[in-house]
Amino acid sequence: MNLSPELQQEIEQISTSLGISPEQFILETLIDKISSLKQQSVSSITISTEYTQQNPHLQNKDCILVIETATLDQINFDEILEEIHKIREQHAKSFNYDLQAICDDVRRRQTETGRQIISSPLKQPRWHEQHNNAVQPTV
Repeated sequence: MNLSPELQQEIEQISTSLGISPEQFILETLIDKISSLKQQSVSSITISTEYTQQNPHLQNKDCILVIETATLDQINFDEILEEIHKIREQHAKSFNYDLQAICDDVRRRQTETGRQIISSPLKQPRWHEQHNNAVQPTV
């Protein structure tokens, strides 16, 4: 392979820190990427062929299930939730139910979408604030 000197240097640094050869690092990285692409492909196929054929009002757009309908009373939400649960089960199974690997994959996929990820700190429940105010000592 004809890699830039900068990329070769990064590969050498990372592979050295992992205790493997640069060739082994490249091979493992390619295997991981191919596996990831296959999993994404399987997810897309699962959603688009199995479910959207039976439900023409649903479409798969970038692995997001989009509902196209005039009114909400036409939608069987139980079917949709069941399909989501099946997809999540397949996804978890593909990572051998390793929560860290599942979360890493979700974060990676979020990043790859290019969409802005907005994260806000958790809010305390209102009763928590009221309870804390009520037990404050007075001086």
